[in-house]
Amino acid sequence: MKSISTTIRLIFATAVLGAFASFAYAGPGPQYWESITKKAQFDQLKAGEKVAYVCYICKNVSEVPITSHEHAMELCKDGATVVCPSCQKSSKVVRKEKRNDPPSYSEVIYVNEKGEECAFVAKLAGNLETIRAEAQFAQLKAGDKVAYVCSVCKTVSEIAVESHDHAMGFCKEGDIVTCPSCKKTTKVVRKEKRNDPPSYSQVIYVNEKGEECAFIAKVVAKM
Repeated sequence: MKSISTTIRLIFATAVLGAFASFAYAGPGPQYWESITKKAQFDQLKAGEKVAYVCYICKNVSEVPITSHEHAMELCKDGATVVCPSCQKSSKVVRKEKRNDPPSYSEVIYVNEKGEECAFVAKLAGNLETIRAEAQFAQLKAGDKVAYVCSVCKTVSEIAVESHDHAMGFCKEGDIVTCPSCKKTTKVVRKEKRNDPPSYSQVIYVNEKGEECAFIAKVVAKM
């Protein structure tokens, strides 16, 4: 599967949740990328379209061009293996029955060797660069757009940065950041990275159990 990997950055802003659109939409408040979780959605993909493979393991979003209808359907084939174009970690496609949300349907999920969800696929609506260090947040300017990537609701939410203070609020240790889509809260934690010189303090977002559940990226112009 030929793919072009683009690193994704993560960033959050508290904002009023708008109506979910079928693609990233313009208007007040956050914008959302369409998560692809049903077979019917994969069936509608055409050659030449691009999807995003969102990997929880390496916290990257990889751009994957659809080469054919068969290629698209392979991404939702129960038991198939999908490899992250960025970190090369493999995931297994599993169909999960959703019976509590009528009408019932089979949700496509991607799991690791432990059976834990480790990725999702979405319609690509832009290029993203992962933001992990305070210096990267400090470079954000009013008018820049960032994406809050939530593993809880499998949504990529685009948000406009309002000011330098707004940007720095996303990396302040101990602060609470809320997903614009599902409203689940995360806590900002600084994690020392000493194995990748020069060492630096990595910004991560954890749930009440201390588990990483989100990351932030900057939306960059397509080249």
